[in-house]
Amino acid sequence: MMKLKWILIIGPVLLLAALFLWRSGASDELPHGVWGHWETTDSRYQDRFFEVSHATLAFGTGRGGVERYSIAGVEKASEGNGSHYTIHYNDEEGSDYKISFYYDPTNGGAIRFKNQKQIRWTRIGND
Repeated sequence: MMKLKWILIIGPVLLLAALFLWRSGASDELPHGVWGHWETTDSRYQDRFFEVSHATLAFGTGRGGVERYSIAGVEKASEGNGSHYTIHYNDEEGSDYKISFYYDPTNGGAIRFKNQKQIRWTRIGND
């Protein structure tokens, strides 16, 4: 009888924990279309770029400089023809940052940052 009681208590808890972990992992990934090297034709960002992989985010800061960060998590919301993403990332000291953008996978893909919707970034190469 005691064994059945523990099964009835622990079973649902383990099931809920597994469901939570499965759901959080599903929303914690960027689609492969977002991965790669991104540039814009906007002249203000002529020597700038950003790169996205499954685990890192890098920003080209000009004159050959690059700042790299670890991706800590991703939030996704569907909007219109594309999706809105927020990437949470950390530097080597552990400081937390986030960046939000809209991703439209049509016509080769485009990213527009939430705070600069007028600037279109396109993926360069087949990364």
